[in-house]
Amino acid sequence: MLDLLIVAIFILFDFFISLWDAYASGVNKGVIEKNAFTGIFTKIVVYAGLGIAFAGMTYVLIIILSFILYYIGYIGVSVITYALSFDFLVFGFLIISFGIIVTIQSILYAIKRRSIGSIFISLFNVVIIIWDVSVYAEGFSSALRVVRRGRGRSAGFYEIIIVALIIAYILIHTAYKKGINSVLGKSGGMGVNKLY
Repeated sequence: MLDLLIVAIFILFDFFISLWDAYASGVNKGVIEKNAFTGIFTKIVVYAGLGIAFAGMTYVLIIILSFILYYIGYIGVSVITYALSFDFLVFGFLIISFGIIVTIQSILYAIKRRSIGSIFISLFNVVIIIWDVSVYAEGFSSALRVVRRGRGRSAGFYEIIIVALIIAYILIHTAYKKGINSVLGKSGGMGVNKLY
């Protein structure tokens, strides 16, 4: 029971962090537009933040949808095992890839600003990316074996992926636009600290 509670807490944390990353990316995009920044790395970081938000949200939604469909008996063990392994390999890799870019940016920003907040965010990002890489490395070979066997690919699997992608897109796009609008004065914001 404790294991399930810990997993639920991590899934909830990832859900809200993904929304926050999308919102913060929107805020940063708004700052870029408002101040006419032209730096390519600055723009890359905004889209990396948006990428990590979308990948993270899709990752979480695949887990949630898989367990719901398994619980109600719509999919079997092979489909849920395949879906979770595929999710881990593909979206876990995307989270790490975008996360490395965001972490590098946060380190550079902390070096430039030297404020307690920027240093804290940078250290948080470093710890999270190290954690993500270690978890990914540990589970990679077993997840790859499941995906290579391909015994879970069925209509249920494809439905999970498609629904997760659609819901993730709607949630992340909404948070991202809300972040942009909070800077450009089109609607109220959530009080995020601007990174630029």
